[in-house]
Amino acid sequence: MEQDQEEKKTEQDKETNKDKETVPTKEELEQKQQELQALETQLAKREEKINNQESANKKNRITQLVDQLIKEGRILPRDREGIMALMDRLQESGVIEFSEGGTEQKNSEAASYFESFIKRLPVQVEFAETTPDNKNDLSYNTLHYPTPRGYQVDQDGLAAHNKILSYAKSHDIDYLTAALSIDK
Repeated sequence: MEQDQEEKKTEQDKETNKDKETVPTKEELEQKQQELQALETQLAKREEKINNQESANKKNRITQLVDQLIKEGRILPRDREGIMALMDRLQESGVIEFSEGGTEQKNSEAASYFESFIKRLPVQVEFAETTPDNKNDLSYNTLHYPTPRGYQVDQDGLAAHNKILSYAKSHDIDYLTAALSIDK
């Protein structure tokens, strides 16, 4: 019987020790709390770094797109900053709904729709040279001389103009001096 009581006491002691092992002390709890806060701080810093990198990548992509559209002449340089700010804001706006042709409902992200829209814009400014190699060719000047609708170019006056331009270029003088020289 004594042995039974000792065994019961030993089992109770083991259970008591087990409870003591599983319940952390105040110091252990504080240490775990500090470790948890350090991990949360580290995670927040990583998230901030990732967000900053994503923001920089987005801005670089928008800048490259807008600069490319300016080179193509689809948008004007004066509109650069405004379009970049608009595209940046549209990234945050989400999905837009619209109907195409009045029949079918479409959903599209605002930013991707606007991007495809400005890529389809017609060229507003032509940066390439549009004159022929032979600028003194009378037929070119006659055919392409800008005139208002309803008016015609005086062919004799245009011939005299081209003659003055040719003389000025060949003698490396200004237009007025060439005109006065030809009239004599």
